[in-house]
Amino acid sequence: MSNINFASLGIERAFFKSFPIAEMRLPGDIAARRKLPRVIALGESFAASGGQPAQPPVVAWRTNRLVIGSDRIAACLNLGLRAVDVLVVKGSPAALEALTHVENVYRRHDSAERDASLADLVRIVAEHGGDFPEVDEEDNYGDGESDAYAGCPAPTKIEKSENGIVTRTYAMEDLPTDGGDEETAPTPSPKPGRHSGGAKKNAIKKVAKLTGKTPSAVESAVHRAKKKPEAEEESEETECIDCHGLAVPKEVISDAYSEHVFLSHLDDKLKRMQADCTRHLIDYPTVKAALHASAVAVRQLMPESVCLYCKVIQKVQNQCKACSGRGWLRAHEMHSLPGQLKDDGVHAVVMFNGKIKFVTDLGKCS
Repeated sequence: MSNINFASLGIERAFFKSFPIAEMRLPGDIAARRKLPRVIALGESFAASGGQPAQPPVVAWRTNRLVIGSDRIAACLNLGLRAVDVLVVKGSPAALEALTHVENVYRRHDSAERDASLADLVRIVAEHGGDFPEVDEEDNYGDGESDAYAGCPAPTKIEKSENGIVTRTYAMEDLPTDGGDEETAPTPSPKPGRHSGGAKKNAIKKVAKLTGKTPSAVESAVHRAKKKPEAEEESEETECIDCHGLAVPKEVISDAYSEHVFLSHLDDKLKRMQADCTRHLIDYPTVKAALHASAVAVRQLMPESVCLYCKVIQKVQNQCKACSGRGWLRAHEMHSLPGQLKDDGVHAVVMFNGKIKFVTDLGKCS
């Protein structure tokens, strides 16, 4: 956040304060974020360093909308914190949305997410000419109390501290949220519209200056972000197992991917349980050891490779005892793989009827 020039977005830093989490407008995916391994690790780092994020999340003035820091707030919720030190800022809705995307460009390690944020930034800047309206005392961006609680259920508990901060406690499922899965996007971003060539070119230059990148890098990111989601999904399925350059049938990849998704979900649950044990069951090491052993067992079941015994050759695959005919191998099944099946001749030999055969000799086998 220290790299962001707030003034260039027409955003004013208002003040720092301890802010009750129950009073924030949180993104719609906050419950799912709490389960992510990176968020669990983030919470552990907070606990080890005093319990508060080193970089304060950013909340919009009056509307209480969380602009930056979804992972940090999710980690604080995992720690049971009820209030967090935040930076309150003033800015127009477009400027606050741009701020979210600028933060994503700096923080996101996933290149596809960075590209998407850069593309959204170019769209926003092109629509506003790079000039975001300033906020004044008479704006219509919400009046604090009424806007912050619009459509929210009654709190289960209301407390007032000595310093006057009112804390409203909600059940997690009742917390006020917005849709979307960006860092903390105020609303789902519309698809980029058409802009004149000059407007888009100027927007790319301004976004490059905002994010510390070159115009050519921003332009390339915008082009990459236009790729179809279907292609990205297909790529993700392919990457869940090592195909070793073999032509693998789509049904084999889909089957491996389904197993990968299920086991990954189970692995995430076990990681959360291990983290909980570290915090709350320090005196019960046998419980943590049992969870660790379970997590190791689950990871050994993960799909890892196309079956190198049968090479997904139909005639061999149907009789393959190593993969039981499914066409892929789990992590533990790779341990006993004969070296000859994965050496330079990976495409040349298979295991057929208990013997290593050259693929060219399969026609002679009955």
